[in-house]
Amino acid sequence: DDFEYLDGIEKSAAILTFVLLLISNVSRILPIILSSRRRGFSGVIVGAITVQTIAMLTDLFMAYLPTPVVIDPVTGGRVHLMRWAEWASVCFIMTYMMEGVDV
Repeated sequence: DDFEYLDGIEKSAAILTFVLLLISNVSRILPIILSSRRRGFSGVIVGAITVQTIAMLTDLFMAYLPTPVVIDPVTGGRVHLMRWAEWASVCFIMTYMMEGVDV
């Protein structure tokens, strides 16, 4: 059990994912904010923005802060515990949205 700063391709991947999610969120929020009609947000949009914001923050934290990393005893692969915390916090919202839209 170790805290590590990501470097190389892992850090680049976290930064790239953060930027892509930021662009996606901004492109979704800006038209709503700039719209002349103030109807408010739908629940699905609020849920999607929430999930993406949590994912963005996780990627930002992983890129620039020490990240807990463990080695999986079965596969020998590196496991980033911050990802598991992210998934645990958003899985209920994603499941609820998928069931709500009947996908």
